[in-house]
Amino acid sequence: MGVLRVLFLFLVIFIAYSSQHSYGLGECPEVTPMDNFKMRPMLGVWYVIKKTATTSTCVTYNFTAADEPNKYHLQQNSHLIIPGHFNYHYKGEITVPNLEMPAKMRVKFSLNLASASYIVIMTDYYNYAVIFTCQSIAIGNRKSISILSRRQTLDEPYLEEIQDKLRTFKFNPDTLSVISQENCDKPQVDPAAGNDTVSGNNSTGFVGKVENKLHNGLKYVVSEAKKIFKEPLMSLKILEKRTTNLL
Repeated sequence: MGVLRVLFLFLVIFIAYSSQHSYGLGECPEVTPMDNFKMRPMLGVWYVIKKTATTSTCVTYNFTAADEPNKYHLQQNSHLIIPGHFNYHYKGEITVPNLEMPAKMRVKFSLNLASASYIVIMTDYYNYAVIFTCQSIAIGNRKSISILSRRQTLDEPYLEEIQDKLRTFKFNPDTLSVISQENCDKPQVDPAAGNDTVSGNNSTGFVGKVENKLHNGLKYVVSEAKKIFKEPLMSLKILEKRTTNLL
């Protein structure tokens, strides 16, 4: 795999992940977890109807139980247009740190070096769910809200109830991106299988996949990519030299 292809695939991953969050100063906002929450009926496929700051389509979440108690797998699937059309799949591991507050969980994605809060704000398990995530970063926080539905659309009464709830936390629901679920492939239902991948094609016919070597070297690439924004020419040479050794 060439250096430019590695860098291109990393940028696809970076844009896909970072574009689904908003950023703020200070600590993560306080959000009240749902009372009497149970994860078991939450398992299965959900369609993401609205989400913070994303241009992705066909976004789905699939929750499954892990082998260990109070741990769960999460697979997120989406279609990206950045430009070109890419299918993006990545995994997370959810844990329940405090059994007395089961709706206040933590999630660790394999393409992120740190964990984030993963809070279920409300759900009836059969129609809708609302999830708030937030991660502390060096200059503040990175947060996201996802409105989920068991079907590809969500009835207006449920949506109105959810939006009223979000306003009580001083979140403006009108700022959430509407996600199209039209003409989407059947959601992937085995989040524990396979690696995180990006595949698809753009106008030049490029077809790519994030291979194991890229995944294993992601920590290094992330570090070097930060330098690219500060010193483009010098860092690109460093990245090319070291990534060649890595592969």
